[in-house]
Amino acid sequence: MKNIRPLVNDDLDKLDEVILDRQGGRNRDLFNRIKKRLKKEWTEYLDSQADISKFQVSDTYWKNDKDTYINLYTHARDPIAKYKTDLKASHFGGLETCPYCGLPNVSTIDHFFPKSIFPQFSFLFRNLVPSCYDCNRIKDDKEPKKNEPFFLHPYFNSELSQNLLFFNVSIRCDTAVFELCPISSLSIDLKKIVEFQIKELKLYERLNDAAKTPWNGLVRNARNRTTPWDKEDIIKFVSDRAQDSIDQTESYNNINFIIYTGIAKSVHAIDFLESISTKRLG
Repeated sequence: MKNIRPLVNDDLDKLDEVILDRQGGRNRDLFNRIKKRLKKEWTEYLDSQADISKFQVSDTYWKNDKDTYINLYTHARDPIAKYKTDLKASHFGGLETCPYCGLPNVSTIDHFFPKSIFPQFSFLFRNLVPSCYDCNRIKDDKEPKKNEPFFLHPYFNSELSQNLLFFNVSIRCDTAVFELCPISSLSIDLKKIVEFQIKELKLYERLNDAAKTPWNGLVRNARNRTTPWDKEDIIKFVSDRAQDSIDQTESYNNINFIIYTGIAKSVHAIDFLESISTKRLG
């Protein structure tokens, strides 16, 4: 989960460019006819920050020529093609984390409002979100509904700049158990949205599985030490790893920050790591 900066803030100007580019094609009359209505719905989307309860979507109006609108994205020419290229260059690879789940490997572009249901937004620039393959696949055609929780919008929801997730870490039979949950201090409404996102994107399973890698690294570190690893040093080491993850990803909801913070605050996890280093040397 991450709040990201849009690469453009002039979607409506870009729409004018798209319409102008189609003046020589067979769909010229169609685009000239729908331009005013398209601008209206794009404006409502942007002004409401993609809050479906605050604007009226014309579900049936766009269905007749649905494939034509979607083709503007799938068979893009400039300025849409350039934007897709810029989006990939800015977010794919490296240390970038998915703005929906906080895991690495951003590799695709998601339509926040699915293009199969909202073809009029299929080439709206701020409806295009860089994401990992799994979130894009799982999110698929999930449709926003009025007055019901929906995913936090990476461009519009500033709440994504704060820490929203936490791991409760316990030790059972010498095995670490991770329980993903929303931060307890969240408002009731925000907590409902975070819980929705955890459930719909299967974050409980996906993040729990991903948490094993940093935890196993700490266990190996404890076992391979030549001197005891006391509690204070463990907490500092783990807390430093959490801070490093923020410096790298600019997100408080990346998987490493969530897991390392959970471990640092778990008395049982810290005691377990200390006991491993002591047992080996003893």
